[in-house]
Amino acid sequence: MKGTKHIKFKKYWNNKRTNTYENLETETANRIAGGLFFAMIILLIFIL
Repeated sequence: MKGTKHIKFKKYWNNKRTNTYENLETETANRIAGGLFFAMIILLIFIL
């Protein structure tokens, strides 16, 4: 049980790493878009 869990976690970790490298550009783009959205909400609150 413990061994299979470790292997599963290792597989998941490797997939996570590859996905991170592949989706780095989209991730940063989403983060920038989210930051802009958050900033716009804050500005609207201040204006209102």
